[in-house]
Amino acid sequence: MEKSFLTFESRFECGNLRKAIQVRQFEYDLILSPDINTVSNLQWFYFRVANVESGVDYRFNIINCEKPGSQYTSGMQPLLFSVREALEGRPYWIRAGTRVNYYRNHFNRLSVGKSSADGATYYTATFQIRFPHTGDVCYLAYHYPYTYTRLLTDIARWQEQANGSHSDPVYFRVQSLTTSVLENPVPVLTITSARTNEESRQQASPDSVTTAKPQYRPYIFLTARVHSGEANSSWVIQGLLDHLLSDHPSAVQARQQFIFKIVPMLNPDGVICGNHRCSMAGKDLNRRWSNPSLFNHPTIYHTKKLLHLLHACDRSPFIFIDFHGHSRMKNIFLYGCSPFESWKNPDTDNPTYRGPGLGEDPSYRHLASILDEIAPAFAKRSCLYVVNKSKETTARVAVWREFGVVRSYTIEASYCGVTRFAGQPADSNSSDKTAPFVDGHQMNPFHLKSFGAQLIDAFIRLPSHTDRLAIRDLMTNVPDAPAQFILEGGPEFTGEPSDISFAQPPLCSSLHSRPGSPSIDSACSLPSTISPGSSAHSLSSHSSLSARLSRSTSSRSSISLTDG
Repeated sequence: MEKSFLTFESRFECGNLRKAIQVRQFEYDLILSPDINTVSNLQWFYFRVANVESGVDYRFNIINCEKPGSQYTSGMQPLLFSVREALEGRPYWIRAGTRVNYYRNHFNRLSVGKSSADGATYYTATFQIRFPHTGDVCYLAYHYPYTYTRLLTDIARWQEQANGSHSDPVYFRVQSLTTSVLENPVPVLTITSARTNEESRQQASPDSVTTAKPQYRPYIFLTARVHSGEANSSWVIQGLLDHLLSDHPSAVQARQQFIFKIVPMLNPDGVICGNHRCSMAGKDLNRRWSNPSLFNHPTIYHTKKLLHLLHACDRSPFIFIDFHGHSRMKNIFLYGCSPFESWKNPDTDNPTYRGPGLGEDPSYRHLASILDEIAPAFAKRSCLYVVNKSKETTARVAVWREFGVVRSYTIEASYCGVTRFAGQPADSNSSDKTAPFVDGHQMNPFHLKSFGAQLIDAFIRLPSHTDRLAIRDLMTNVPDAPAQFILEGGPEFTGEPSDISFAQPPLCSSLHSRPGSPSIDSACSLPSTISPGSSAHSLSSHSSLSARLSRSTSSRSSISLTDG
């Protein structure tokens, strides 16, 4: 007798589903796993469904969501990946689902360390899915997955791209900033132009701020994926790097004008294990920037150490951006820091405040204005510059205060979509939380990657008269440090940790399985035929990293992976 029920699986990289309960013939209640070492942060889901029938409307109810609001009530749909479609040449994630809704249910929320006497309950995200093929194997996800495996694959591709033929030679270096709690290497990328002094002088226009000495170029420091479920931030970084390493004139100018330091995944453990927000320590890493622990928050600790090194060399970044995803608002927008919108009154302990009666340095507002002009998905009207007390320990505010970075931002990309596109005027009377959804304008990786490329264009447009003087000041008022010290981070980053190279199969065996899960190897394995998380890649270590990696990883056969 054939099975009359669906089968579920989530024990693969980024997967999250704890339990499925069949409540009717074609309806299932689903329970998500909380972030490891917590009882909360229930939002990200990613699981496999098998034994499906076509022509049937299956209803899925995720009954332990936490947030009181969701874009599921404003037109957002979950993501569907069909293995059958992939085998037939269409390996794409698609928005799918009808009768999508989000509402408060009657299940009491589990609370630790807080009173639950207020009767707080969970919320239900519900949707119907009609699968395209009988007997198909499909994946459902909250957003387009971007795995740690995919990041390593992309890094190998970026290395090849940088090594290719370029009109402007590219300096591209990948290093391991540190290892995570589960001993996964955390890559940091350094990108700039590799032109010689004389070549740079010949290429620079009379009005250009390009410097002939690479070690004097100002820094742009970018981080992403501190919250593991915010995969949209990784797609923005991918698009930014694809463009930055190209021969496009804006990319060439950006490389000649700046040094880019990029930490593309601050929370690889959370990404691998399917967490939504926290690290293995059960903590929100974006609330640990004031005093990160070397042992519990090593990725934040070492990222901050690198920023401290630059600051000690009088090379604090010209721009710092931490990329995030937003679940309750549309569009892409940013948060900055204004001393006149701060919880402190007066707020003088920051680089933006000019002094009594002198106001503030307004240059931090320029980026939003430029992006509003050139990026269709960006909404300046959604940008805020408030510094709340609760945000003092976030990257944006800590970097602003401690390292004197006037242009310190958080950039948020909606999981859902946009309320305006080029040629469509913004409705100043509508709220981004309730504005009518524009049909067909749900964002996908193409839109997110396009925004990453548009950011590069914005960076080179930033130097208005005021910002141009700031850049030139950064160039001239720096110690005459060796180029290698400035580019590579100084002595503490030239030996330990060592560079990342790519020669062996992907390794994920440091993934800790959830309670009740099978062994580590099976928990981190991906489907043997086609899996939608990333592409096949290889990883190996050498020098001082090899010993640590040999303890934390074991060989695994190469996996064929496809992503849309």
